[in-house]
Amino acid sequence: MAQRNSPFGGNRKINTGSIIIGAVVMIVIVVALMSIAKLTYQLLSLIAIPLLLITAIIDYKIIVNYFNWVVNLGKNNLLLGIGAGLLSIFFYPVVAAILFGRAFFTWRLKRGMKEREEEMASEQQQIGEYIDFEEIKKPRQKVKQPRANTKDSDYDQFFD
Repeated sequence: MAQRNSPFGGNRKINTGSIIIGAVVMIVIVVALMSIAKLTYQLLSLIAIPLLLITAIIDYKIIVNYFNWVVNLGKNNLLLGIGAGLLSIFFYPVVAAILFGRAFFTWRLKRGMKEREEEMASEQQQIGEYIDFEEIKKPRQKVKQPRANTKDSDYDQFFD
């Protein structure tokens, strides 16, 4: 083991064994993350076309808006537009999943807003109607009067 002078005083031993173990663990974690990413990409590749079809059925405007965005990006900055187009082609499974997610959540949002509007309309009808009510007589309870402060309390001693 090598020794090195520490800036805090004294000699410190460098443990090369723990450095090697740390590097090996880091490499294993990186390899595991890369295999998970590869597996996810392969699974998305299998379902990308059905996802695009479902997206088109739910709301085709999302796909059209995406392609319009890429074209407008190319008009404003040619290099950036070409890059976005090539990345869209290369990562088409990811793009299909994102477009499907956007279409699904917009559909859910519109459906929820429609249900909420129906609830509000039924509430409006109920607000205008009169209902019968009974007056309930409840016996009054006497309110307890707070005790008058006396000089006998321990608390008052602090102010004398």
